[in-house]
Amino acid sequence: MNIYRLAPCPAYDIEGTESWLESMAAKGLVLDSFLFDLAIFHKDAPCLIRYRLDAARKGTSILSSNGGIPDAELLSLNRSYGWSYITNRGPFHIYVSYNQADRELHTDPAVQAVTLDLVRRQERSSLFCVLFWILLYPLITRGGFFPVLTAIALGPLRFLFGFLLALWAFLSSVKKVIFLRSLRNRLSQGEMPDHHKNWKKHLHLHQLITLIFPALCLIWVISLISLLSERSHGIPLEHYQQPLPFATLADLCPEGSYRSNDFLNTNTIRTDSDWLVPITISLRENGEVQLDNGNLLQGGLLVDYYEMRSPWLAMELAREYRNYDKKRNRKYFTELITPALPVDYATAYQNTFPTLLLVQGSKIMRLTFYQTSENYTMPLEEWAAVAADYFIYSQP
Repeated sequence: MNIYRLAPCPAYDIEGTESWLESMAAKGLVLDSFLFDLAIFHKDAPCLIRYRLDAARKGTSILSSNGGIPDAELLSLNRSYGWSYITNRGPFHIYVSYNQADRELHTDPAVQAVTLDLVRRQERSSLFCVLFWILLYPLITRGGFFPVLTAIALGPLRFLFGFLLALWAFLSSVKKVIFLRSLRNRLSQGEMPDHHKNWKKHLHLHQLITLIFPALCLIWVISLISLLSERSHGIPLEHYQQPLPFATLADLCPEGSYRSNDFLNTNTIRTDSDWLVPITISLRENGEVQLDNGNLLQGGLLVDYYEMRSPWLAMELAREYRNYDKKRNRKYFTELITPALPVDYATAYQNTFPTLLLVQGSKIMRLTFYQTSENYTMPLEEWAAVAADYFIYSQP
């Protein structure tokens, strides 16, 4: 019958792990294997067993070159000293000796410090890799840092939650690197490892973190999936009865006769509200306007309207939106001559389709107008003026 126990210390705490396993053996629980931080024991008579952790030369994953187990030569050498390999924990192989008279697995702490450098280099590489992907990679590719845009997309609480989880993981990696460096320095100075370390000191804290952190990560992922489900579809535009604070396709040519082209339920609207953005309205509209002169205005609007918590946030969001569009569609991005509009900020650019960004106080609107008519194209100056007029004076 297997018995499961959470480890009282992290895998990189070599002395704590060894001391804990030996105390468990003294209670009649003999180690069989590790599953992450979960130790699997079998019940036996209480006995004196020594455990030693040895830094893996080639990794402990089953995908590593040796399938995660030590080389045959090393196994044979250690077996001749009375030490048998049983399992892995993290980047360490675990050996066991049932005879107290057997010599130590590592008789020279300086040599053990050298082998520990393998793990230290791996942990430093992992830390630098995390920093690269988080900080540098977005800057040297088409991505970038868009904190306000990301916070709006995820929701401020979900964004803060994810940021704190990332910070937690980063600080844990830093702590691991510092701990291993301290241990390595002690060993290189000839200090023997403490095989009777007080592993109970941070027992409850480590076990609590072991359980809470993965649970919080799972909750965050589930919340992201739920968010995608919530935002995958808006309500039909025809069912929305509230006045809109921006121009629709029909408003661009009020003298014409408007008809909706609801192809595959493309005419939708979605609203949201949170602390950072009290009002969010997203419109997806496709239709046509028959003009009195026989011309046909045909196409669609993509509108994202926000009322931010402050004017500064509105300007920052406009800056991020423009940079995001430019980086995402670098091949098709073209600056357009922005007409003079009576707003705090206005810019127009070709983002596959003509796009207009407007800011007035705490309000911001990103409007993309694509036109598909064969006999008429409404100039930017005209539709931008109408859009700005509605944007300034309309109320949601």
